[in-house]
Amino acid sequence: MDLFVHRLLVHPRLMINTRTVARRAFPYLYRLIIRLIAMTCRVTVQGQPVLDTLRANDQPWVYVAWHNNVAMLSWYLRNQNIACLVSNSKDGELIARSVAPWDFAPVRGSSSAGGAKALISMIRAVKEGKTGLLTPDGPRGPVFECQPGAVMIGHKTARPLVPAHLEADRLWVFPRSWDLHKVPKPFSRIVIRYGEPVWIPAQLDRDGQSAALATLQQAMRDNMNQARVGAGLEPYRF
Repeated sequence: MDLFVHRLLVHPRLMINTRTVARRAFPYLYRLIIRLIAMTCRVTVQGQPVLDTLRANDQPWVYVAWHNNVAMLSWYLRNQNIACLVSNSKDGELIARSVAPWDFAPVRGSSSAGGAKALISMIRAVKEGKTGLLTPDGPRGPVFECQPGAVMIGHKTARPLVPAHLEADRLWVFPRSWDLHKVPKPFSRIVIRYGEPVWIPAQLDRDGQSAALATLQQAMRDNMNQARVGAGLEPYRF
Protein backbone atom coordinates (compact mmCIF):
# COMPACT_ATOMS: atom_id res chain seq x y z
CA MET A 1 0.00 0.00 0.00
CA ASP A 2 2.81 2.44 0.89
CA LEU A 3 4.49 1.73 -2.45
CA PHE A 4 1.20 2.28 -4.29
CA VAL A 5 0.64 5.65 -2.58
CA HIS A 6 4.21 6.71 -3.30
CA ARG A 7 3.88 5.86 -7.00
CA LEU A 8 0.54 7.67 -7.15
CA LEU A 9 1.97 10.85 -5.68
CA VAL A 10 5.05 10.93 -7.90
CA HIS A 11 3.26 9.98 -11.11
CA PRO A 12 3.85 12.93 -13.52
CA ARG A 13 0.17 13.18 -14.42
CA LEU A 14 -1.10 12.93 -10.86
CA MET A 15 1.66 14.66 -8.93
CA ILE A 16 0.26 17.05 -6.35
CA ASN A 17 1.62 20.55 -6.85
CA THR A 18 1.82 21.71 -3.25
CA ARG A 19 2.52 25.31 -4.23
CA THR A 20 -0.62 25.44 -6.37
CA VAL A 21 -2.70 23.87 -3.60
CA ALA A 22 -1.32 26.36 -1.09
CA ARG A 23 -2.12 29.35 -3.31
CA ARG A 24 -5.64 28.12 -3.92
CA ALA A 25 -6.21 27.51 -0.21
CA PHE A 26 -4.66 30.78 0.96
CA PRO A 27 -7.73 33.06 0.50
CA TYR A 28 -9.94 30.70 2.52
CA LEU A 29 -7.35 30.24 5.27
CA TYR A 30 -6.69 33.98 5.41
CA ARG A 31 -10.36 34.85 5.89
CA LEU A 32 -10.80 32.09 8.46
CA ILE A 33 -7.77 33.12 10.52
CA ILE A 34 -8.63 36.83 10.45
CA ARG A 35 -12.22 36.14 11.44
CA LEU A 36 -11.20 33.84 14.30
CA ILE A 37 -8.74 36.42 15.62
CA ALA A 38 -11.38 39.15 15.42
CA MET A 39 -13.84 37.03 17.39
CA THR A 40 -11.45 36.90 20.37
CA CYS A 41 -10.36 40.55 20.48
CA ARG A 42 -11.80 43.56 22.28
CA VAL A 43 -12.20 46.48 19.90
CA THR A 44 -12.36 50.22 20.61
CA VAL A 45 -13.19 52.58 17.74
CA GLN A 46 -11.91 56.15 17.85
CA GLY A 47 -12.98 58.84 15.42
CA GLN A 48 -16.29 57.26 14.42
CA PRO A 49 -17.93 60.74 14.33
CA VAL A 50 -15.66 61.53 11.37
CA LEU A 51 -17.38 58.85 9.29
CA ASP A 52 -20.81 59.65 10.71
CA THR A 53 -20.48 63.29 9.64
CA LEU A 54 -19.39 62.36 6.13
CA ARG A 55 -22.31 59.94 5.79
CA ALA A 56 -24.78 62.51 7.13
CA ASN A 57 -23.58 64.93 4.46
CA ASP A 58 -23.73 62.27 1.71
CA GLN A 59 -20.01 62.79 1.21
CA PRO A 60 -18.11 59.79 -0.19
CA TRP A 61 -14.49 59.39 0.90
CA VAL A 62 -11.30 57.42 0.39
CA TYR A 63 -9.62 55.52 3.23
CA VAL A 64 -5.84 55.79 3.44
CA ALA A 65 -3.97 53.22 5.54
CA TRP A 66 -0.35 52.16 5.87
CA HIS A 67 0.54 49.03 3.94
CA ASN A 68 1.54 47.02 7.03
CA ASN A 69 -1.88 47.57 8.56
CA VAL A 70 -4.33 46.20 6.03
CA ALA A 71 -4.29 42.44 6.72
CA MET A 72 -6.48 42.87 9.80
CA LEU A 73 -7.97 46.28 9.04
CA SER A 74 -9.69 44.91 5.94
CA TRP A 75 -11.96 42.80 8.18
CA TYR A 76 -13.25 45.91 9.93
CA LEU A 77 -13.76 47.74 6.63
CA ARG A 78 -15.74 44.91 5.05
CA ASN A 79 -19.16 45.34 3.44
CA GLN A 80 -18.61 48.99 2.52
CA ASN A 81 -18.46 48.66 -1.28
CA ILE A 82 -14.75 49.44 -1.33
CA ALA A 83 -12.48 49.73 -4.34
CA CYS A 84 -8.92 48.93 -3.28
CA LEU A 85 -5.69 49.27 -5.22
CA VAL A 86 -3.84 45.92 -5.36
CA SER A 87 -0.54 45.21 -7.10
CA ASN A 88 -0.27 43.12 -10.27
CA SER A 89 2.04 40.61 -8.58
CA LYS A 90 1.20 37.02 -7.70
CA ASP A 91 0.90 38.08 -4.08
CA GLY A 92 -1.46 40.81 -5.21
CA GLU A 93 -3.61 38.17 -6.89
CA LEU A 94 -3.85 36.29 -3.59
CA ILE A 95 -4.87 39.47 -1.78
CA ALA A 96 -7.48 40.31 -4.41
CA ARG A 97 -9.06 36.84 -4.14
CA SER A 98 -8.90 36.97 -0.36
CA VAL A 99 -10.81 40.21 0.20
CA ALA A 100 -13.29 40.06 -2.69
CA PRO A 101 -15.95 38.19 -0.61
CA TRP A 102 -15.86 41.05 1.91
CA ASP A 103 -17.30 43.45 -0.69
CA PHE A 104 -13.94 44.71 -1.91
CA ALA A 105 -13.48 45.40 -5.61
CA PRO A 106 -9.73 45.13 -6.28
CA VAL A 107 -8.26 47.48 -8.88
CA ARG A 108 -5.06 45.87 -10.17
CA GLY A 109 -1.87 47.85 -10.62
CA SER A 110 0.75 49.79 -8.68
CA SER A 111 3.32 52.56 -8.99
CA SER A 112 5.75 50.05 -10.46
CA ALA A 113 3.49 48.16 -12.90
CA GLY A 114 0.28 49.24 -14.59
CA GLY A 115 0.28 52.40 -12.49
CA ALA A 116 -1.36 54.86 -14.89
CA LYS A 117 -4.10 52.43 -15.88
CA ALA A 118 -4.76 51.50 -12.25
CA LEU A 119 -4.88 55.16 -11.24
CA ILE A 120 -7.47 55.92 -13.91
CA SER A 121 -9.52 52.85 -12.95
CA MET A 122 -9.40 53.81 -9.29
CA ILE A 123 -10.49 57.38 -10.00
CA ARG A 124 -13.38 56.07 -12.11
CA ALA A 125 -14.49 53.61 -9.40
CA VAL A 126 -14.51 56.30 -6.71
CA LYS A 127 -16.37 58.76 -8.93
CA GLU A 128 -18.97 56.07 -9.61
CA GLY A 129 -19.71 55.84 -5.89
CA LYS A 130 -17.36 53.30 -4.38
CA THR A 131 -15.47 54.04 -1.20
CA GLY A 132 -11.74 53.95 -1.91
CA LEU A 133 -8.95 52.27 0.03
CA LEU A 134 -5.33 53.20 -0.66
CA THR A 135 -2.01 52.31 0.95
CA PRO A 136 0.09 55.39 0.12
CA ASP A 137 3.41 53.77 1.12
CA GLY A 138 2.81 50.63 -0.96
CA PRO A 139 3.66 48.47 -2.70
CA ARG A 140 7.39 48.76 -1.98
CA GLY A 141 7.82 51.54 0.54
CA PRO A 142 9.59 53.21 2.20
CA VAL A 143 7.29 52.35 5.08
CA PHE A 144 5.24 55.24 6.51
CA GLU A 145 6.17 57.52 3.60
CA CYS A 146 3.40 58.60 1.25
CA GLN A 147 3.74 58.33 -2.51
CA PRO A 148 1.92 60.80 -4.82
CA GLY A 149 -0.85 58.46 -6.02
CA ALA A 150 -3.21 59.07 -3.08
CA VAL A 151 -2.94 62.85 -3.46
CA MET A 152 -3.69 62.56 -7.18
CA ILE A 153 -6.78 60.41 -6.54
CA GLY A 154 -8.02 62.82 -3.87
CA HIS A 155 -7.46 65.71 -6.27
CA LYS A 156 -9.14 64.14 -9.30
CA THR A 157 -12.16 62.78 -7.39
CA ALA A 158 -12.67 65.71 -4.98
CA ARG A 159 -13.07 63.11 -2.23
CA PRO A 160 -11.54 63.58 1.23
CA LEU A 161 -8.80 61.17 2.30
CA VAL A 162 -9.60 59.62 5.69
CA PRO A 163 -6.68 58.11 7.64
CA ALA A 164 -7.58 54.68 9.04
CA HIS A 165 -5.35 52.73 11.38
CA LEU A 166 -5.51 49.62 13.57
CA GLU A 167 -3.26 48.94 16.54
CA ALA A 168 -3.23 46.15 19.10
CA ASP A 169 -1.45 45.68 22.40
CA ARG A 170 -0.21 42.24 21.28
CA LEU A 171 1.00 41.66 17.73
CA TRP A 172 2.69 39.25 15.40
CA VAL A 173 5.22 41.06 13.21
CA PHE A 174 6.52 39.50 9.99
CA PRO A 175 10.20 40.52 9.87
CA ARG A 176 10.82 39.32 6.29
CA SER A 177 8.21 41.67 4.82
CA TRP A 178 9.49 45.07 3.69
CA ASP A 179 6.81 46.82 5.74
CA LEU A 180 7.11 44.61 8.86
CA HIS A 181 3.50 43.59 8.38
CA LYS A 182 1.60 42.99 11.59
CA VAL A 183 -1.43 41.03 12.73
CA PRO A 184 -2.98 41.16 16.22
CA LYS A 185 -2.67 38.08 18.35
CA PRO A 186 -5.84 36.40 19.65
CA PHE A 187 -7.40 38.04 22.71
CA SER A 188 -5.65 41.34 22.02
CA ARG A 189 -7.03 44.78 22.74
CA ILE A 190 -7.53 46.49 19.38
CA VAL A 191 -7.89 50.20 18.70
CA ILE A 192 -9.23 51.33 15.32
CA ARG A 193 -8.88 55.03 14.71
CA TYR A 194 -10.20 57.27 11.94
CA GLY A 195 -8.44 60.62 11.53
CA GLU A 196 -9.78 63.94 10.33
CA PRO A 197 -10.34 64.08 6.56
CA VAL A 198 -7.59 65.51 4.40
CA TRP A 199 -8.98 67.52 1.49
CA ILE A 200 -6.76 67.99 -1.56
CA PRO A 201 -7.10 71.47 -3.13
CA ALA A 202 -8.88 71.76 -6.46
CA GLN A 203 -6.00 73.84 -7.85
CA LEU A 204 -2.80 71.85 -7.51
CA ASP A 205 0.56 72.81 -8.97
CA ARG A 206 3.84 71.02 -8.24
CA ASP A 207 4.46 72.91 -5.01
CA GLY A 208 0.88 72.36 -3.95
CA GLN A 209 1.20 68.65 -4.60
CA SER A 210 4.29 68.45 -2.42
CA ALA A 211 2.54 70.37 0.36
CA ALA A 212 -0.56 68.15 0.13
CA LEU A 213 1.62 65.04 0.24
CA ALA A 214 3.39 66.29 3.37
CA THR A 215 0.04 67.14 5.00
CA LEU A 216 -1.37 63.69 4.24
CA GLN A 217 1.73 61.92 5.51
CA GLN A 218 1.71 63.86 8.77
CA ALA A 219 -2.02 63.26 9.25
CA MET A 220 -1.55 59.50 8.78
CA ARG A 221 1.42 59.38 11.13
CA ASP A 222 -0.42 61.40 13.78
CA ASN A 223 -3.48 59.15 13.48
CA MET A 224 -1.30 56.05 13.81
CA ASN A 225 0.46 57.36 16.90
CA GLN A 226 -2.82 58.30 18.56
CA ALA A 227 -4.06 54.76 17.90
CA ARG A 228 -0.83 53.38 19.40
CA VAL A 229 -1.27 55.45 22.54
CA GLY A 230 -4.85 54.22 22.78
CA ALA A 231 -3.58 50.64 22.65
CA GLY A 232 -1.02 51.33 25.38
CA LEU A 233 1.98 51.49 23.02
CA GLU A 234 4.72 54.05 22.64
CA PRO A 235 4.26 56.40 19.66
CA TYR A 236 6.74 56.18 16.81
CA ARG A 237 9.30 58.96 16.50
CA PHE A 238 10.03 60.20 12.99
